[in-house]
Order: sequence, then structure tokens, then C-alpha cells
Amino acid sequence: MEIDKKELIRKSSAIAFAKEGYHNTTVKMIAEEANIAVGTIYLYFKTKEEILDYIFLIEHDKRIKHLEKLKKNDMNIGQVVESFLEFNFKELKQNPSIGKVLVQEGISPVTSNAQGIKKYQTLFPDIFSKMLNISKQKEDLRNFDPEIVANLIFYLIRGSVCLMQQNSSLEWERKIKKEILEFILSAIRK
Repeated sequence: MEIDKKELIRKSSAIAFAKEGYHNTTVKMIAEEANIAVGTIYLYFKTKEEILDYIFLIEHDKRIKHLEKLKKNDMNIGQVVESFLEFNFKELKQNPSIGKVLVQEGISPVTSNAQGIKKYQTLFPDIFSKMLNISKQKEDLRNFDPEIVANLIFYLIRGSVCLMQQNSSLEWERKIKKEILEFILSAIRK
């Protein structure tokens, strides 16, 4: 069975970036991690920055698809937040290197053309803001700014990824999810 080289490069890059940091990682290191020739990487990506951006784009798309699915269901905001947390934790548990890269390298985009990073940092909070607005109309929630709260939720989840990397036990994960959910719901409910 033929391996999808672009996906192999993405996953191998995430491992290399997580180990060494973006700036310390070379294309040669990525090629070694993927067990492919350096030239093969350049068939799919022009630069290391493009690879990083692609990592963010794929992760962004996964989360947006999940949020879009949640929007179609008639769920209250607690169910939406809980489902989104479950989805994120499951994704990051399957590939902890991706989680580390999303946190480490998403803080300051390496180039102004990094569309995947920009999308990851802005579109999720935008969709969540719209969902919070809808929830405010359907549920008895306190008066809050959905845009600010959506961004706070986004960064709260990102911070939880850092905590998960310090302690990856199932009990710790369960506690983090419970505390995040309770924190968010207590912040928006009357």
C-alpha cells in the first residue's frame, strides 16, 4: 500500500518540531524522521514554513468540521463545549507531537503568509463566538461578549494541552476536562 507522502511529511515534521523546536529543525532532520530523501520533501513543500503552515491548516480543518457538525445538532452550550473538548483531547492524545507544535509554534507565526496558523488562531474563535451568540438567544445565559469568551475558551484549551504534556495520565486528563467545562459554564451561565 502506497503511503501518502504529504501526510508522512506532516506527521514527521510535527515529531521533529516537537523534539527540536521549529527553528532548530532542518529539512534534513524531517527527511530522516520520515525515512525519505530531502528532495522528496521539496516535491510537496517549498519551505519548512510551508510545512508548519500545513500542519496548522490540517488541524484547523479538523476542528472546524467538528464544530460545523456540532452546529447542526440541537445541543446546549455545555454539550457543545464538552464535545469539542473531547474531540480535541482525543486528537491530541493520538498525536501528542501535533499538540506540542500547535502550542509552541502557534504563539508567534513565523511568516506573515502563514495562512494555516492564522486560520487556526482566528476561525475557531469566530465560529465558537457565533455558537455562543445562538446559545445566548436559546438559553438563560448571562450577558457576555461572545467574541471575547470564544477567544478565552480557545486559549484555555491551548493551555490545557500544555498541562496534558506535563502529566498524561487518564485521571489528570479527566480532571482537566472537568475543570475546563465547569469553569466555562460557570463563567457564562447566570
